[in-house]
Amino acid sequence: MTVVCIKKRKDFVRATHYGTKIIAKSLILQAVEPFPPLSTPIPRIGITVTKKIGNAVQRNRSRRRIRAALHNYLKMNSVLPLDYVTVARPGTLTDPFVELEKTIAWVFKKHRKILAEVL
Repeated sequence: MTVVCIKKRKDFVRATHYGTKIIAKSLILQAVEPFPPLSTPIPRIGITVTKKIGNAVQRNRSRRRIRAALHNYLKMNSVLPLDYVTVARPGTLTDPFVELEKTIAWVFKKHRKILAEVL
């Protein structure tokens, strides 16, 4: 599945203010419709790691772990063409990688369930 990275601050801020938020132990998933709508419907992923996580080495490590877990999840599963922003929490560094993958699968499953209830 083709995925595009979110790079502009306005897209991250829009996901924070208007998106659906699912909170887990090691990360937060925020999902929102892209604006303006994309010409080709593909999901866009952004990763945010704040200084609360630690120094630069720890932030980069947590970013790499989230990116790898997302890659593994998206390789086997399809997601809706929305903007997804993941926000790292301290558990991102301490949890085993298998647990991080389970968490990502859980938040995406929970997001689909929330959307099904709304629609």
